[in-house]
Amino acid sequence: MAYDGTPGPSARITLLSVTVLGTMCNNVVNVPLRSIATDLDTSLAAAVLCVSAFVLALAIAMPLAGWLGDRIGQKRTLVAALVLMLFAQALAALAPTLTWLVVLRGVQGLACSAIPPMVMGLLGTFYPDRRLAVMGAWAAANGRRFVRAIRASMSRST
Repeated sequence: MAYDGTPGPSARITLLSVTVLGTMCNNVVNVPLRSIATDLDTSLAAAVLCVSAFVLALAIAMPLAGWLGDRIGQKRTLVAALVLMLFAQALAALAPTLTWLVVLRGVQGLACSAIPPMVMGLLGTFYPDRRLAVMGAWAAANGRRFVRAIRASMSRST
């Protein structure tokens, strides 16, 4: 994919927001897991499947998501993944049983699996001369101080 020019602030904010959304989606059930188990009348040990389903689907589907982005386009893949994630999250909020919640968390993980390869691919396309610095900042964004690291890296490259 050829790209001419530097992305504007909206592209950088969008990629940062998508990264934050993926991280939040991954962790959204961790804190209220005991309440979720109580609401669904199941044990805490069984409710952990909600977390496991997401992480397993994410890890298994990530190579496929990268391949799909190469075939149909990174932006198109990312948008489709976000739409799928939106629907899965809305349905998961209404899940009547643990089984439904586990399945929908798996779908969320599947959708979220596109975020890392698509964001890294788009960043590499947007900043080919600063690829290592931008990838380092993105990796830091997934750890501590993620907002500050991405903004600092992006502002230096423009």
